[in-house]
Amino acid sequence: FPGLPGATFNIQYGYGRPNVYRAVQAVRAAQVPPTADIQQPAWYQEVDPTLRSALSVCAGVAARTSGRYSWKVEYGLGPQPLEAEFVTIGSGRGTRPGTACASLRLANIPSSFWMGDFAITSDRLSIERYDVTVRVRVTDATGLVGEDRRVFHLRHDAGEMAGFPVYLGSSGESSPTIAELEGRRTLDVVVATASGAVHVLRSNGREAPGFPVFTGPAPGMDPSSDVNYLAVPHWAANPGDRPRDGIAAPAAVGDVDGDGRLDIVATTMSGRTYAWRSDGTLLPGFPVETDRAFAHQPVPVPDTPYHRNRSTGALAAPVLVDLDRDGKLDIVQAAWDGHVYAWHGDGTAVGGWPIDTDYPALRPSGQIYARDDKVVTTPAVADVDGDGTPDLVVALQDTSFPEGSPAGTAPVTAYLLAFYGQGTARGNAGLIEGWPVALQGGVQGYGSAQDFITEGLTSPVVFDLPAGPVAVVTVNLLGQYLVDLRTRVTRPFADAVLAAGGAIVPFTTSPSAGDLLGLGVPQIAQTGSSAADVATGVVDEPRAARPAHPGARLHQRARAGRRLRRRPSGHHPADRFCGPARVGRSHRPARRRLPQVDGWLLALHAGRGRPRLQRPARRGRHDAGGLPARLPHRRARRGPQARVALASGQSEYRTLGTGFGTGGGPLRRTGNMILDGGRKMRRMLLCCVAAVAVCSSAAADDCNPFGNAPRTIVPDSTVTTCSGGTTIGPWPDGDGTPRHACLYEPASASAARPLPLVVYLHPSLFTADTIPFATNLLAFRDTANVSGDPARPGFILLAPWGRATTHFYPAPDDQGTGWDNWYRQLDPSGGARIIGGLAYPQNVDAATIDHFIAQEVATGKVDTKRIYVTGWSNGSAMGFLYALDRPQIAALAVYSAPNPFRAFNDPCPQTPVFGRPSSDAQVRLFNRRLPTYHVHNDCDIAGICPNGELLRSQLQSLRIVFTDVIINSLQQRVAACLDACGTNPDADMNFADNPLGYTLGSANHGRWPSLWTQDMLDFFRTHPLR
Repeated sequence: FPGLPGATFNIQYGYGRPNVYRAVQAVRAAQVPPTADIQQPAWYQEVDPTLRSALSVCAGVAARTSGRYSWKVEYGLGPQPLEAEFVTIGSGRGTRPGTACASLRLANIPSSFWMGDFAITSDRLSIERYDVTVRVRVTDATGLVGEDRRVFHLRHDAGEMAGFPVYLGSSGESSPTIAELEGRRTLDVVVATASGAVHVLRSNGREAPGFPVFTGPAPGMDPSSDVNYLAVPHWAANPGDRPRDGIAAPAAVGDVDGDGRLDIVATTMSGRTYAWRSDGTLLPGFPVETDRAFAHQPVPVPDTPYHRNRSTGALAAPVLVDLDRDGKLDIVQAAWDGHVYAWHGDGTAVGGWPIDTDYPALRPSGQIYARDDKVVTTPAVADVDGDGTPDLVVALQDTSFPEGSPAGTAPVTAYLLAFYGQGTARGNAGLIEGWPVALQGGVQGYGSAQDFITEGLTSPVVFDLPAGPVAVVTVNLLGQYLVDLRTRVTRPFADAVLAAGGAIVPFTTSPSAGDLLGLGVPQIAQTGSSAADVATGVVDEPRAARPAHPGARLHQRARAGRRLRRRPSGHHPADRFCGPARVGRSHRPARRRLPQVDGWLLALHAGRGRPRLQRPARRGRHDAGGLPARLPHRRARRGPQARVALASGQSEYRTLGTGFGTGGGPLRRTGNMILDGGRKMRRMLLCCVAAVAVCSSAAADDCNPFGNAPRTIVPDSTVTTCSGGTTIGPWPDGDGTPRHACLYEPASASAARPLPLVVYLHPSLFTADTIPFATNLLAFRDTANVSGDPARPGFILLAPWGRATTHFYPAPDDQGTGWDNWYRQLDPSGGARIIGGLAYPQNVDAATIDHFIAQEVATGKVDTKRIYVTGWSNGSAMGFLYALDRPQIAALAVYSAPNPFRAFNDPCPQTPVFGRPSSDAQVRLFNRRLPTYHVHNDCDIAGICPNGELLRSQLQSLRIVFTDVIINSLQQRVAACLDACGTNPDADMNFADNPLGYTLGSANHGRWPSLWTQDMLDFFRTHPLR
């Protein structure tokens, strides 16, 4: 982050590194400069130039030396203006301490600055897009200068609601909760602050009667605490200055006392839970608190490796649910002492609670188990065991990993718990039989600087699907899982990507679920940061040049596990805890996002509740704290289908059946959703994100004329649904394995109007279901002109299924579903080859593809001059191998292919040739006229970009038409691979050799290049079989 020439201040490191020695020398020589202390405007104060004409800038000024001093007030546009860009708006002189003020006429600032569109810039200044810097300088008689500076936020946004933003006077780590508290048929905003205040704001920005309310004193200010600071003169003499117990988690809203009116529940960071009525009065029996026995740690702190000890406090939001079926909502609270508590609405404990979350007997053998007693995640509610009563799902920060595994490496396992609603009264110490569920993560962070963002799980979000409740949870910095709570089957969720910024890393953010689009199916939303920015901060690569991208709000279909088109919007790259609030359609058409930033609560709406992609809403300096706010329905109902508060401490939700849903509106049970989203995304693409790559578990075979021996079949429990299409098969391959394919035919396909056939080969560890849930191919199926005849739009999409075998890829992709591109006997005759008296059968995957193509061709619906192959990752490698050996294939266009002839630890690499091979080191190809089109990332998984360039050079040397498209994280075409992500032409087997390739590269690899799908189809159109 080099300093900007001509600027004396930089947002990355201020004025530079202080020279403490010179400072001490100056003090000794009484060379103490004068002081300037800006008192207004407030830091990042929101100022709308259409609502006011001027802004006062005032500062306390003084000089220690005798004589007169002078001062001047200046402003400049942006967070780090050049010295030449500052404009003086006031000046004066003095001899005694005083206040210097000047008025900044906002008309002097051009409207193009405060109305201009937000734009991402590589210098990272876009995070301060609408900042205006004010500076006060004081010069004493000896020429010494004192300076103070700060910025305010100058912006007019027609989407902001009248009365907002509201200055809360304190930081707001918690997300807002939205509820109809007053019975006025309008929604109120409930927001808590770090100063211990709970505000209820009406839609006009004004405080509701009786609010704000306040928590009790902070622990150090509490007279009842055995350790406090009340003997300090200032605190003793100024009770009004004493800080209160701060709140970092969202408040929950629901009827906990059974009077038919909504109450507000909030928990402080010291572990005290408060409950107020909607008029601001405190409910009897509150506050309640977690165990105070852990309020102090012994000194010295015990040496307990791999164990973070119990303490007193809470960061999780309270959750409201009727645990004991008495018709009233109970309060559930996870705490830092390792327990989950439950209280009635009168403050008494619910029977069977609290529950201890530590189960030493269930820890895996042969592993180091890192226990963190602090349960910082918010529990979620679901009927896990199917008995019609609510249970709790709790995510831990505990991890286990092999002994000797260094920090920052894999494998690592995190744990998800589920508790009976009856608690310990149900037996088994409250833990539901068969739990916990172990989830594989990408990074082990114990003992490393970034441990708080890479250990364990974030708060889960749960919702009902027709077959039962499921949870979505983020594990170990990267990756999401969808967990079937009844069967405990886990599936990796689709990788999250920015529309314009590459892959998204969720950090400590948690997902949120709801029917945002009114489609009758839930969608998942989650905030995060650009993988490039994460790599910059975490990976020690000083030579690497990385682009800067903003964080984004990512919306995904829960049923599909894929990103919604045109939904992400950019915002501050340091988003970690907060998330968007949203109102369900049952309230009003326009949903409102209410992020809280630096003490300001922002209410925005644009169109249907989202900013234009060209101008994401600027949200201020920093977001920190809290889960996405969930929005309630108007009243709670009692009984098995009660509206309950779930993972973020949101208010009541209507649920369906015996499960408990979540979201900004009712979750409608439509479609075969239990199979959608969970069973589509199988494990991970090619290898785990940021995983330590180890050599394939498959033993190297003796090489043969076709490379390696056929891969060994391994057990497989994956399920493919062909959602939206037709499953064809089974057909037994040469090994007797039943094979299937997914078929997606346009309604217009017929023998009278044959259409092009596009064969899609899925990535390893995934299935053909990646078509509807991870690509946008189906969006073009009915309308794209691939035939070259506008009267015959559309194409038939055929997706054969791979099978589970061993692979020569880094773990965990050393085995699983995929394609055998290591045994290269793909003779177009389809038969066995006899060489040296030995018979080499046809590659069974190639034979499977042949069979299903022939089956579809036999219908007469296929234009046989236009049979094409596309694919992704390992499917692309197989696509190259197959199409180069099948003269009936007209063209190939694939994404992110490892070289099928030489990649990673392949023990039998071969050089492709046309004609008779001279040795086993060569393999013969048969389709000389195949045009090829390869889209791949400049920073790709495990550094396979240079491996793709090796493939290009091999095929171009054979005069194969090869169109090489290298893209960056923005899906923009670039000239070359990014060296920082790997230079090994065989790709890198180990994380330590290429950490950026295993982080940013993995994230890039895990998203389909949706901006290039049309170009790939256009390539097909222009290349019929000749």
